[in-house]
Amino acid sequence: MKWYDIVYLAWKGKSRFGLSVGLFLLGGMLSLTLAGGRTMALEKEKSQPWELQITVDEFSEENLAAIWAIEDVIDVTPVYEIPVELVVGACTQKITVYGVRGEYLQKNMLDGELFSGEDTASCLMINRAAWMAFRDTTGKTVAADALPDWRQSAVWLQSGDPEGQEEEPAAGVRFPARICGICLEGETPEAYMDSEWAKKVLLGRGEIPTPTRLLVRIRNAGAQETVSEALANLGAAADNTDTESMISWQRRGIENGYTAVISLVCFFAAAALIRLQVRYGREGWLRENAALEAGGARKGAYLRIVGLSLVLYGGMWMGVGMCIGIWNL
Repeated sequence: MKWYDIVYLAWKGKSRFGLSVGLFLLGGMLSLTLAGGRTMALEKEKSQPWELQITVDEFSEENLAAIWAIEDVIDVTPVYEIPVELVVGACTQKITVYGVRGEYLQKNMLDGELFSGEDTASCLMINRAAWMAFRDTTGKTVAADALPDWRQSAVWLQSGDPEGQEEEPAAGVRFPARICGICLEGETPEAYMDSEWAKKVLLGRGEIPTPTRLLVRIRNAGAQETVSEALANLGAAADNTDTESMISWQRRGIENGYTAVISLVCFFAAAALIRLQVRYGREGWLRENAALEAGGARKGAYLRIVGLSLVLYGGMWMGVGMCIGIWNL
């Protein structure tokens, strides 16, 4: 008997294992593919840099240097908060501007660009929520198609009520600015400027520049425990800035675990059905084996045919399950 005869007989006899076995193999491979792919995606997310925040009562450059020296810390910035009235052309809104180091900021841009640490004089970046929150002189929200051109319009940061202010008010009341870009992140209106310029604005308002908190970027979420312990030794307590991601990761990890269990159950069910079919079909298979041997086939050829038939049948169903799983990832 030639090898292609064995393959032909194996393929022809693949249906002996039944539809139930095939469906269980498909379900097992589908679940395994989904669990594996989603777990890899989850681990990739967890491996990305993670952010912690530290509330500070007193701040010094020594504090910043000590945090920089902690292993797994890759960046640190003080945050200065400045509640102001942002004026762009004839449109205004009340907003909090956050002063951070230009090199620290990482945002996905909708338009324009991030300010860097090199040319940040009077440079301001706002998020999309802030750009859609401007109001006109009557207090109504400005429609998207009526918003001023932020690249061409005059931009001011000012304290107090904008109404009644002069064209060029006294120093310390209004500060010229320029918008360098609009980012996507943030559901509430936010604006960012470089920390050095933020300190100058606070001094111009007659305030002492004092950061409200520190933002610490660490290697990944897995390094949080060791970094938090090191911060505790410095007398600082760290909190997550993104608790939603932590909750989402936990939920997705549990779902991936359940999916993996479903995969194992399907494979065990398929194995149990195959075992039953082998057990109850043994006599018939032995007769077929004897008939093949009587026809000149090598001894044990039928066992190889059955084994290859199982491989072909299982491979077909599991291949379909894998393709469906990859399609749905």
